Amino acid sequence: MHKRFDKIFPYTYTITRKHDGKIYHGVRFRNVTKLNIPPIEDLGIRYFSSSKYLGATRLNKSEYIFKLKHTFDTIEEALLHENKINRKLIHRNNFINRGAVLTNSSIGIRNPMFGKHHTEETKNKIRITMSGRHRNLDTIRKISEANRGKKRSDIQRQNYSRGIRKSFKMGRVPWNKGKCNCYSKDVLRLQSKLKRGKNNASYGKPAYKGNAFSPGGLCGEKNPRFNKKIMHNKIDKQQLVPNELVQKFISMGWMLGYLNPFINKLP
Repeated sequence: MHKRFDKIFPYTYTITRKHDGKIYHGVRFRNVTKLNIPPIEDLGIRYFSSSKYLGATRLNKSEYIFKLKHTFDTIEEALLHENKINRKLIHRNNFINRGAVLTNSSIGIRNPMFGKHHTEETKNKIRITMSGRHRNLDTIRKISEANRGKKRSDIQRQNYSRGIRKSFKMGRVPWNKGKCNCYSKDVLRLQSKLKRGKNNASYGKPAYKGNAFSPGGLCGEKNPRFNKKIMHNKIDKQQLVPNELVQKFISMGWMLGYLNPFINKLP
């Protein structure tokens, strides 16, 4: 155990949440096995803990205090030290990862794989099994049903969005790129339905005045949709009409695509 934070070693750390003083104590060794960078270039810069309860991210890191504690020669040594310290801190009210200590019985020497490594043959079997599981439609259906109706936290949504953007930057290609007729009629019908009425992102909004992407590239008053309003009726159809015809359409059963407070402000 040492404090060589400018060298590439596994390390332990603490992260303190400023507004309530909650502390997370953890261990990190991916900086050695994957990134090949020292702790001082990792914690609070690339890495913000594995705790889903702490909530630290790249976007809100100013709300936390990141502190490097110790570095170690081996991953096993770092895991053992983290486990030892966590068990001492478990009774503190401000200790945020107490649940991990209570339930995790596979840390360090308690892990049956401690100090051991899989053979290449075993790794290949695991790889084949996991890849087959991903392609199994029944497994995909079960996962989908289990997650249906669950709400994702803001942090989860940020992580999903960040991961997708990163995958495209690294060369990921959309599955339907260059493909024609890849959606069934039922799927197309459903997509159309989901974009109607209040589900449409433009519902209740006026047409852009001078949109650069307008038909024919016309901007301002040259745009045929300039100063026109989006109208909606009870069956979720829409139509753009000039201001002078708004009252006529309302009398015919149409509804203005604004919130009610704006109706009294019609010209």
